[in-house]
Amino acid sequence: MAGLILRKRPSGKWEYSFEIAPVDGKRKRYSESGFRTKAEAITAGSEALKEYLNTGSSKKPCELSFSDFLDEWMRDYVSINCKYSTQSGYRKRIERYVKPRLGKYYLRSLNAARIQQFLNEMFNTGLSRNTLSNIKGNLTGSLDYAVRLGYIKFNPALSTRLPLPRAVPDVPSEECPHIVITEEQWKMIMKRYPIGHPSHLPLMVGYYAGLRIGEAFGLCWEDIDFKTGMLTVNRQLQYREDVNVSGGKRQRRSQLQPIYLTMPKYDSVRSLLLPDLLLSELRAYKDELSSSAADYGEYFTEYSTDASGNVVPSPAGLPGNHHFVMVRKNGTLIRPRTMAQVNRVVSHDLGITDFDYHSLRKTHCTMLLDHGANPKDVQKRLGHKTLKETMEIYASVTRNMEEMSVDILNQIAEKSTS
Repeated sequence: MAGLILRKRPSGKWEYSFEIAPVDGKRKRYSESGFRTKAEAITAGSEALKEYLNTGSSKKPCELSFSDFLDEWMRDYVSINCKYSTQSGYRKRIERYVKPRLGKYYLRSLNAARIQQFLNEMFNTGLSRNTLSNIKGNLTGSLDYAVRLGYIKFNPALSTRLPLPRAVPDVPSEECPHIVITEEQWKMIMKRYPIGHPSHLPLMVGYYAGLRIGEAFGLCWEDIDFKTGMLTVNRQLQYREDVNVSGGKRQRRSQLQPIYLTMPKYDSVRSLLLPDLLLSELRAYKDELSSSAADYGEYFTEYSTDASGNVVPSPAGLPGNHHFVMVRKNGTLIRPRTMAQVNRVVSHDLGITDFDYHSLRKTHCTMLLDHGANPKDVQKRLGHKTLKETMEIYASVTRNMEEMSVDILNQIAEKSTS
C-alpha cells in the first residue's frame, strides 16, 4: 500500500490522501482537505495514516477489509448455521451500524479501543440497550470466526464492555417498554374487536396465552388438543425481509412479502394449558371454519410450502399441509401485519398510548405473577431462556405484588412474636 500523497487544490488549500483496504474488490482511498499549508496536511495526514494502520495486530498478513470479511462471515457461516430471521437481523445491524463506521478498516487493524469507541458512539445516539447488545454480539461472533480462520490472533471485541445501565446517553434512549394494559382497557379492546372480527382471535391468543406475534399467527389446528386443553407452540410465521442479492445490493420486494414458517424464538418449543374461555372460542371458530369450508368447496383457500420454503396458497381444489388458525371464513390467511392497524386504533382511537401486540404478552406475564403464579411456570409458558428475563423484562411491580410481600412479612412477624 502506498504512503501519504499530498496535493494542492485549485482553491489553494492542501489535501492529503492514502490508500485504504479494498471494499468489494475495488481500490479505495481516504482523503481530507482544507489545510492552509503543506506542513499542516503532512502532520494531519501522518496522524490519520498512523491511526489507520496501527490499531491492532494479526497472526499473518491479511488484506481483507472488515467490510469484506463481514460479507464472508455472513456467507460462509451465518447463512449456513443461523435461521433466516436471525440472518436478517444480523444483516440489518451490520449494514446500518457496523459497516459505515468500522467497515473501512483492515480486519487485522481493529483493536479493542476502536471497537469500544464505536460502542460508546452508538450508545450516545440513543440506541436501545438491547440493540446495542445485539450489535456487540455480532462483532464478537464475527471476530471469533476470524480467530478460528487464523486471520487474527485474538478477538478484540472480548475486551470491550457496554456502558453501565446507570450511564446516560447524549441522546435519550429509544427504548420504549411495552405497556401493561388494565382490565378495563382490555374490555375496551374487546368491544372494538368483538367475536367475528378477524383481529379478535389473535388478540385473545396474545392476552390469554402470551404468545409472540409470529407464534400466534403460525398456530395450526393440529397444535391444539381440545380434549386436554393443551396448546403446543412449535413454529412461528415470519416475513422474508429482502430478496436475493443483485449487483451487490439487496432490493426490497414491491409485491406482497413472502412468509415462511420457522422455529420459535430461542427454539422455545413448549406446551401450555389454555384457559376455558380461549379454548371455547377456538373450538367454536374451528367448527365455524369446517362449515365454511364445506360451503366454499374448492374455493376455500388452503396453504402449503413451496420449493423456496415460502408459505403459499395451494392450487385450487388441492389440500394444503398447513391448517392455520388465524384465517378468514374463506380460508385466506390473516397476516401478522394486520396488527399494525390494530395498534394504531387502540393507541389513538381508544387512547391506550403505546399499545402494541407485545403489550398483550407483557400483560399476560404480569397478570399471572400478580395473582401468585409460579414464576418458573410463567417462564415456561412464555418460552423465555431464563427466569431472570421473565422477572426483569416483563414483570411490572404492581400494588397487589407489594401487598402480597407485606402480608408474608406480617405473617413471619406474627409467628416470631407469638
